[in-house]
Amino acid sequence: MQIKSYSLLNREFITAMTFAIIISFSSIALATLIFSGPMLSKYLAIGISGGLIGSIILLLNNLLFSSSKISISSQQSIFALFASIIAARICQKLIGFGVEDILSTLIASFLIMNCATGFIMCLVGKLKTEQLIRYIPYPVNSGFLAGTGLLIISFGLMEITHISFSLQNIPLFFQTELLLKWLIPFLYAFLALYLMRRIECYRYLILPTMIFSAFICFYIYLFFKGISFERASNLGWTIGYYSNQSLAFPPILKITPSKIHWDMIISFIPNYFSLALLASINCSLNTSSFELISQKKLKLYDEFKITGLSNILIGLFGGIGGYQNIGVSKLNLSFGTKTRAVNVVVTLILILILFTGISILQVVPKYIVNFLLIYIGIDLTYTYLIEVKSKISWYYYLIVLAIALSVLIFNILTGVIIGLILSMFLFVLQYSKINALSKILNSSVLTSNVERSSFEMKVLAKSRRQILIPLFSGYLFFGNSEALINKIKGKIKKSSTTIGFIIFDFSKTSGMDVSCYQSLLKILQFCNKKKIEVIFCKLPLSLQTEIIKFIADYFNDFSFNEFEDLDHSLEWCEERILQNIEYHKEKHFQLPFLNEEVDLLLCYFKSINFEAGDVIFKQNEPSQKFYWLSEGILDVWLNKDTPHQSRLARIKNGNLVGEMGVFTKSLRSATVVAHEKSLLYSITEEDLQRLYKEQPNLGIKLDHYIINIMSQRLVNANQFIRYMKSEIINPQS
Repeated sequence: MQIKSYSLLNREFITAMTFAIIISFSSIALATLIFSGPMLSKYLAIGISGGLIGSIILLLNNLLFSSSKISISSQQSIFALFASIIAARICQKLIGFGVEDILSTLIASFLIMNCATGFIMCLVGKLKTEQLIRYIPYPVNSGFLAGTGLLIISFGLMEITHISFSLQNIPLFFQTELLLKWLIPFLYAFLALYLMRRIECYRYLILPTMIFSAFICFYIYLFFKGISFERASNLGWTIGYYSNQSLAFPPILKITPSKIHWDMIISFIPNYFSLALLASINCSLNTSSFELISQKKLKLYDEFKITGLSNILIGLFGGIGGYQNIGVSKLNLSFGTKTRAVNVVVTLILILILFTGISILQVVPKYIVNFLLIYIGIDLTYTYLIEVKSKISWYYYLIVLAIALSVLIFNILTGVIIGLILSMFLFVLQYSKINALSKILNSSVLTSNVERSSFEMKVLAKSRRQILIPLFSGYLFFGNSEALINKIKGKIKKSSTTIGFIIFDFSKTSGMDVSCYQSLLKILQFCNKKKIEVIFCKLPLSLQTEIIKFIADYFNDFSFNEFEDLDHSLEWCEERILQNIEYHKEKHFQLPFLNEEVDLLLCYFKSINFEAGDVIFKQNEPSQKFYWLSEGILDVWLNKDTPHQSRLARIKNGNLVGEMGVFTKSLRSATVVAHEKSLLYSITEEDLQRLYKEQPNLGIKLDHYIINIMSQRLVNANQFIRYMKSEIINPQS
């Protein structure tokens, strides 16, 4: 057990040493990215100090407050990239000013940049709106990261060759003298990338081993060439000799307030906003990705607040910010780490480097830093520009490629804007192909929930194809509205029956673009010409107001009907059909009995008059009797007088009410209310049994009638169920 514990402790210590080397050298590489060029390179220690301080603050906050014991945070390349762009512009604009002006303005911009990003992250975490960040399209995020990788590579090339990367300067990079300078770090970076993706079990040793071997090879080369360290340093082969500088200081101390050029800092506001947005997106993606890999639920909004506060604190020190390092965190997880020990050791090592690391930095070969910088760029580019090709379709990949090239050629904000525009265009193009007209039904398939007399049912059975019901779904906009209207017109023209009614059902529609109104007007004009009555179902009030405005501009006498649901819409159409047909309404039962049989049957029933609004029976009551509706209309309600009430059916004269509960001896399944003044005949179970005993032939005839009604209901229900089943299994367009 002791040997196993010692082995685990030793492994965690090696892991911590590895991560400390990776984070510290990455800080050096990213600082080189920011403090490059003849004006800023001699102040590289400020950048290294800011990077180390940033990583230490992130690690401490992660150690104390994170819900994950093994996630590791550090300075991130996206912060360094924005900082390098700002640094280059400041150096360009402040030519002729003193070094104090440049450094003060630069560090002040870092302060505002990190504080602004941290504040946005805290706000996102506080409002618990971090999920909204994930609505940024994946191709936009991938394109940005790929573009970031290309930018870092271009900065690495410029740092090695002192030539800015552009299309015109590409031939210069292939001159023999310059080719050897950048090719070796490039090949070394590609080798590291290859090994990191090929070797799983010893991945944590690859970068430290390559850094150490490069370090040894450099000094072996100096030894055999007889070149002293001082000469190598003077030739620019090492990071530099900082005899009077220390890392153990916050960069904020280098600010002279009177030398800050606030007008320049204000001009960088778009950059600050872009960084805040993109850093929040990547922080969210990193955290959710680690949550998935570690199979542990993290409080994303708490992680955002922790990271946001860390970046505000980093900004107050003038450092360079960051968030969870997904690569290092994944490695830490794969090494089987269970505690925060690695996090503690990495933090202590970085603090030690911050206070004593100046002597180490004096002898670090510059090409190792260049190798790490190029490795970071190649890793991002390969992951999000090469590997991503197998994950997404080619048109999404073209968006990724367009964004990456735009970021490289123009700037980050332009690239992201181009990506968003292309993504929206592609979304509109693809969404317009989705059929928002889920189905065009007629009332032979879908009928109202009104239970009618047998005569009315026969009349409607011959006329129900007159009612057309287009069922819309999703969002209606200019990309799909015209196709929907053409389908409806085609259905009307091809119909074998003259269409008299059309019900536009908007119950499944999430919204409508204003450009759809013009398409809607076309179908209204078409219906007006064909003498088709138009009914709108579940039309939102906002849409209704707009449609009325449009109709008023184009029609003088056109009107439409609007109902709260499809059931009421169908009922209105059916009533219109029945009104156009003359038929004799028989009083009372309208049953298939002789007059003398009716009189005899009435002896077993009790007549009851109900006024409008009276309750016949309530849901969940015992079923003690059932009714014949002789005159009037009844409504059947589920969950009556509750927020979830809904009308199940409307019952008209000549129908039975409540017979199922009596025959099955179950509680009432719904509440029945008189819609208008009604006459009902009720019979109890005892009276029904007396009827069977005293008048068996009449009882059998009554049973046949009840069975016929229930069978007809079952036929109608089965017809609809078969239709819906066929649509699910083998849907037709």
